[in-house]
Amino acid sequence: MALSKEDMQQIREVIIEGVEAVTGPRFDALESDVAELKSDVVELKSDVAELKSDVVELKSDVAGLKSDVVELKSDVIGLKTDMAEVMGSVRVLNMSMDELSGRVEALENDIKEIYIMLANETQITDKKIAKFSLEEKLLKLNAELISTAKQAGIVLPR
Repeated sequence: MALSKEDMQQIREVIIEGVEAVTGPRFDALESDVAELKSDVVELKSDVAELKSDVVELKSDVAGLKSDVVELKSDVIGLKTDMAEVMGSVRVLNMSMDELSGRVEALENDIKEIYIMLANETQITDKKIAKFSLEEKLLKLNAELISTAKQAGIVLPR
């Protein structure tokens, strides 16, 4: 059986429709996917540009931090030097305090000896006064009272 031109034409149309039916949605889907990919690429480019800006800012911040660290290290070195000087001064002060402590102790001992001497002298004076008569004792006390009043700037009635 031979196919007529009309049959051939119909077969062609059916094949073309079949090819269009099969490939048309695929091309539409591909075009949609390509459009989505283009949109994603634009968004990625924007994100990369933002990341580049952030990296530049981060590099600037890191440079600032490095500068701060160098300054802090310098300050620490200065503080260590100052602390060494302070410790040296403290040692000198401790030695001076030890020396002064010894001198104060010697002065305390001298003052104790003076008190003992004064106490002994008072006892000697008391023994001498005990030998005086009552009239001599009163005259001596009166003379001491007048002398003490003079030193204090007080005028006693006579």
